[in-house]
Amino acid sequence: MGAGGFNPFRDAHGRFSDRPSGGGSRETLSAPLPSKTEWEKGGVSVVFTGGRTPTYEVRHEGKVIASVPATRKWAADLFTAQLKAEAHLVTLQTASANQVVRGMAGVTSPADPIADLRAAADDARWKPVTVEAMQAVGAKVMAAVNADPKVQALRAKHEALAQELQQARLETWSDTLSRDAVNARQNLAGEIQQRALDLIAKVRDMATKNDMNIDPHAREGHRDLAEEAVEFFPKGWVKAAAKDRLRVLSTPERRSFYESYGHAINLSATALRTSMIHEMGHWLEYANPRLRGATQDYLNHRTAGETAVSMGATYGNNSYGAHEMTKPDTFKEPYLGKQYPSGSTEIASMMAEELAGGRYGITLDDPAMFQWWVGVMVAA
Repeated sequence: MGAGGFNPFRDAHGRFSDRPSGGGSRETLSAPLPSKTEWEKGGVSVVFTGGRTPTYEVRHEGKVIASVPATRKWAADLFTAQLKAEAHLVTLQTASANQVVRGMAGVTSPADPIADLRAAADDARWKPVTVEAMQAVGAKVMAAVNADPKVQALRAKHEALAQELQQARLETWSDTLSRDAVNARQNLAGEIQQRALDLIAKVRDMATKNDMNIDPHAREGHRDLAEEAVEFFPKGWVKAAAKDRLRVLSTPERRSFYESYGHAINLSATALRTSMIHEMGHWLEYANPRLRGATQDYLNHRTAGETAVSMGATYGNNSYGAHEMTKPDTFKEPYLGKQYPSGSTEIASMMAEELAGGRYGITLDDPAMFQWWVGVMVAA
């Protein structure tokens, strides 16, 4: 328009301006950041709200239960929000599990959770080993574990240290956590594992060295490892596998392995107790159709719709063969999703290792999977 025309960009004194009269800057204003879900598990989520004043909100079923301002130190802020979300999730899971225990029907008194758990486990052993069924039995065990005063005290210490460190705006967990925080985490996981094992042993007989049918020619060191490792498995599983003599051999290969056709555990020169526990998991999964069904069902449940990818690409190294594939899902360790044409899995082997010492961090970082495995130990 001409000079006398309307120009919406005049300043407060009527002078022409190339910016809005509302006082906007000559610089281009950045668009508000979009909102998105950053983390979600068990109905609890961490949502980045976006906008001009972004926040990380912890939500449960749509309700905001906590919030953390999103500053330039966004990684630390997000981690703080995730800690709050994880703490709330544990609270929900414990409350839910306790409610299940209190509501169990049967001839025993609710004041005797061990008797109730034993009855529930006996009942579950006559039913299909679905993920849901094993989770339900595992919930009863974990309710008692999480109600243990020592577990509660260790959890409180662990969470307090994590919060304290997060307030210091630490950017990463693995590189900057203090020794005290690392120890608190390990102590909590170890106590949960031990309490779970104690409860499992009260409702199901666990194996001893006398239940094995091991080759008498096995090396003494190998036999010692086997006799120690077998105690982490139910007696029924071991007795079922003992119909065939178990051979324990040495292998020059870098990785230990189990051969089903020869009933042989082949241990590498660097094999430890965890190696024996892992290979025994394969041995027992192969010999027990019910255990095998449980692990296959769980793997299929977790990886439904996924496409298998190479192990080498997943781990970024060439120590795996071209034929070794996995469906990593959101597993704490992608190896859990390894695919076998035979239908075998790595689930029993790696979860047995976890229960025996927490090698993979699943106890605290994937409590639903740990709960499922506890249910399998009791009822499969």
